[in-house]
This record gives sequence, C-alpha cells and structure tokens, in this order.
Amino acid sequence: MSRDKHSPQDDENRQEPEDIIRFQAPPRSQPQRRRSARDEKLRRLRQPSSPRDRDDRYRETDQPVARTRQTRNFREEEERERSYRQTPPPPEPRQEPRNTRPVREDMYRDSEPRPQRPPRERDYMDERYYMDTPRGREIDTEADRYADYEAYRRPVRRSGTRSSSPPPAPVARPPQRRARRSVWSTLLIGVLGGIVTIALVVATGWFFLVRTLQTSFPGLGIGTSKFTDAQHTVPLNITSSITQLQVINSTGNITISDNSALPTGGSLTYIKKTQASSSSNAASDFARIQVQVQPGNSVACPSTRCLIVSVSLPANTAGSVDLNIVLPPQNPTPQFVLNAQTQQGKLLVQGFSGLLTLTNNLGDIDVRGSLLDSGSCLQTVKGNITFAGTLATATPPTINPCQGNPIATTNSTQPWYSIKDGTGNIDVSLNSLSANIMLDATIFNQGKISSEYPITIPSAKPPSYLGPLLPGTQPTAQLLLTVDTGNITLHKV
Repeated sequence: MSRDKHSPQDDENRQEPEDIIRFQAPPRSQPQRRRSARDEKLRRLRQPSSPRDRDDRYRETDQPVARTRQTRNFREEEERERSYRQTPPPPEPRQEPRNTRPVREDMYRDSEPRPQRPPRERDYMDERYYMDTPRGREIDTEADRYADYEAYRRPVRRSGTRSSSPPPAPVARPPQRRARRSVWSTLLIGVLGGIVTIALVVATGWFFLVRTLQTSFPGLGIGTSKFTDAQHTVPLNITSSITQLQVINSTGNITISDNSALPTGGSLTYIKKTQASSSSNAASDFARIQVQVQPGNSVACPSTRCLIVSVSLPANTAGSVDLNIVLPPQNPTPQFVLNAQTQQGKLLVQGFSGLLTLTNNLGDIDVRGSLLDSGSCLQTVKGNITFAGTLATATPPTINPCQGNPIATTNSTQPWYSIKDGTGNIDVSLNSLSANIMLDATIFNQGKISSEYPITIPSAKPPSYLGPLLPGTQPTAQLLLTVDTGNITLHKV
C-alpha cells in the first residue's frame, strides 16, 4: 500500500540531523485537533524521562507553552569575525557546539547515555560572503590598472611549494675603484708642500748666515753682536795709610790677587764688553761705560784710609766690565779690609790676608790661599761658594760678620766667620791651624751635610750639626755655614 509523499505520518516519524539549521517559517493552517496532538507529543519529548514521568506521560497535562525557536544572528557573527581578523583574540577555552534547535531524544532510550559527537571546526570560508564588508566606490586610475597588470604578470610563489628551477647563481661584481683624486688638488698639495719646504730652508740658511756674519764681520750692522773693548790698566795708589778697598760692579767678574813683588801701589785692569748692531754703536756704548778709581767719601770709607773702584753702566745697555785688581802684600797690622760686590758675575780672591767681605747675587764666590780674620763674610743668593784657606782664630772680631757694623760689646772674645748660600753648595777646606773651631752647619730646605772630620751628622731632615769640629776640644772661634737648598761639604787639608 503506497502512501502519499507528503503524508502527516511521515512528517511526524521522520528524524532530521542535528546540524541542520532550520529557519522559522509561518505555521500551516491545520485543524485544532491535529495541532493539539502534535503539541502534546512535542511537550512529552521535551520533559525529563524519569520512570515516574514515563508512567504518567499519557495523562492529561496543561496546555503546552509555545517557545520561541532560537535563530542565528548573522550580524553578530559578522562583527565578531571582523574584529577577529583585525586583532587576533587570545585563545579561548574549548567549548561544546551550540545547537540552534531543541534536541530530540529517543523516548525509549532515556536511561542510556548518548554518545557525544566531536566538535566540528567552523569553516570560516563558508561565511566569506558575510565577512566581506562592502567597499566604497574607488576611482580607477591608469596607474592602478598598470599596477594590477604588473601584479598579474609577477609570478606568485605559494607557500609549501618548491620552485622547479634552482635560484640563479650570484654574479661576481668587479672590485670598486676608489674615486680618483683630482689633478688640481694633487697639484695644489704639491705646491703648498714645496712652499713650506723652501721657507724652512731659507729661514735656516738666513739664521746661520746672520750668526756667521755677526761673528766674522761684527761691523756690518746685521742683528746684534758681542763687542769687546781694548784692555785698560789704571794704577792704584795704595800706600801704608790705605787700609781699606771697596770694589763695586753691577755686571761682570771681579778678580783680586796679592803680588808680593809690589811693596806699594797696585793696579786695576778692566775690559769693557757690550752687544751692539755695529762697531760704531759698540764704541758709543764703550764711551758711556765708566770705570773710576777715587778716594772714599763716607764715614765707613773715609778719604784718608779708603779707596773706591766703581763701574757705572748706562741704562738700556747690554754691557759688562771685568775687573782684575792686584794688591801689594798686606801687613797684619793695621788690618786690611776688602769689600767687593757684584750683581752678576764671579768673585775670585787669591792670597789675601785680612778681613774679607764678598757679596754676590747671581754667581759663584771662590776664595783660595787666603788668611781670613774673624768677622769675614762670604754670601751669594744663587751660586756655589768655595773656601780653601786659613782662619785666624786667635783674635776676636771688631765688626759683626756680614754686617760691617762695630760690635756693641768691646769685651767679646769669640771669633766669628760666616758663609751663607741661598741655592747652591758650600765647599770648605780647612788645615790643621783652622780645625779648632765650633761648627754650626744648617740646611733649611733640602740637602746633605758630609765631613771628612770625625763628627756624627744627625739623620734628621733637613740635617744640621752644632758642635766642635775636633771631638774632645773646647774651641772659642765659631764657623757658621748656612744653605737654603744645597749641600755642605768639609775637607781636611
């Protein structure tokens, strides 16, 4: 017996798959009785299947409540897919698939668990139509058409595929040459180097030429040269009444010696020196440099007993005068007093006997073979002092050492000798007649004291010593040696 294709019994018994999406359609017009039977059957399917419910499922129940069928909101899914494409969302926990329609359960298998189907991955490509947003109208330009054409011509390499032909081998590039320097720049560098070299050669040659001409031909007037005047000698009228000589020089050396062949008299020899551009200028300088010998003119140097030798240099004149004085032998009585000083040069005294006072600023002092009376003083600011002679320790001084003033107390019986140096060394050599002295040696800043006599120098820094030069003696004469920066050395003769 054949049944109609669209019979109501087939519609009621036919089961559809769960993943089929149904859209809500308007209900068909059916008789009231048929609709009530269908709704009752659907209500029984939705109710829980307990044993008690199975017994009462044919009982009369209330009127079934019409439920709204769940539908799919494609607009929300389009919004979510668009945001997913723009910013990938964080991974979400795996969820069970959602059903869009009520699940139909078998009314005879309520007590048995139903096997769950594995979740099906959503195919986003099926919804591409809903994800694509409508684009506005664009202006088609010629550049865009050519860009599409180029994109069409360019071969597209797909991921996961390998090209059939191997990649082309790298082409070896020729070595790049440095930019060649311009000919003009090279020429300019060569010219500048040549000019500098020629200037250095000319300057060196001119310097040596000028120096040679100044030395060989001082009268040409090239630069400045050293000129030396002729030697001049002047007699000194030293008699038995003259007991004092003062020598004053600003720049130059002073040499004083004793000649036993002269009973009286004496001599002065001087040489003038200057720096000038010509011989005429040098002669003019020589004429202005004055060397004079005249009697004393002060209380300390009276005219009846004192003689003065002085040198005067004009201002802004690079000149100097070297003095050489020869004296007759000095008698022990009356005492002969020699006072010599210079600002720059060397003081040399040989064979003198008497009271000696030498003062220098920049230069050395050298006293040899002399007999110094108590109260003698040797001092310089920068230079070395050397003494090798005899100290008269028997007679007390009449003046203060290095001051020239009379001693305040006339009953002083202690002889004094003073040697002072600022920056330099003091070297003293004493014979046996001069060893009986009290030594007072002091270095203020930096230096060393060394002696050939049996004395012990303290190890303090800076060093100093105060005591007899000969241990076990009680001397009365005192030798004062003072240095700011330098060494003190004592020798035996």
